[in-house]
Amino acid sequence: MNLEKLESELITIVNNGLMKLDSINHKSDNSIVTNCDVEIEKNIIIYLKDQFPQIKIISEENIESHQEIYSLKNRYAVVDPIDGTENFYFFKNIFGCAISIVYDDINYHLIYLPSENKKISTISIPDFSKIKSSIKLMSTSCIGQVDDMKDRQSKRILGSSSYMFYILLSGSAKSYQYCGKAKVWDYFTGISLALESKLNLKITFGNMVIKSLPKDVPHKCNFQIENNE
Repeated sequence: MNLEKLESELITIVNNGLMKLDSINHKSDNSIVTNCDVEIEKNIIIYLKDQFPQIKIISEENIESHQEIYSLKNRYAVVDPIDGTENFYFFKNIFGCAISIVYDDINYHLIYLPSENKKISTISIPDFSKIKSSIKLMSTSCIGQVDDMKDRQSKRILGSSSYMFYILLSGSAKSYQYCGKAKVWDYFTGISLALESKLNLKITFGNMVIKSLPKDVPHKCNFQIENNE
């Protein structure tokens, strides 16, 4: 399959879905979900099943796809239609979309930032200039670990894992730490792209420094990535 065409069509599905915001609901964890989350995810699933008939899809809003452990050997996709829904709904920026597809000889990962029309993927790696950044990105679960006086100049909590992965992979941040348990759609695409990156990255997944993701991955896991450039 032509990966440029695949990437373009996935981005079109996302952009079209973002144009129809009209409702929100609250999930059991009190986070919000918009009709755009649901619509984009639905249309991505329809598209992927049409292109890859035997694919297994793990997605944020499809609870039936969730497991404690995923055996990801071949013919699967991981989808987060809008990562940073609160940011999307209230700010209209600082959010992203993350999609991974592994199907026979296809191994493809995409992070797309719609509000900025930026992307980084297996086939679209921008020519980033190397920046000696001191910025340390952190998940919202790290809030209690931030010292207001000591850390306020260097640490950032932005509320979207995809967005922070993009910043890290662009060379604009020193590190990204997820203190709590990131769900598979929060970490899988970003770590996969980090493993493909030409940057000198140290990736700690759970308690192990890794060079590749395991075939059996947990639904939730902490991680830290450090840029040693």
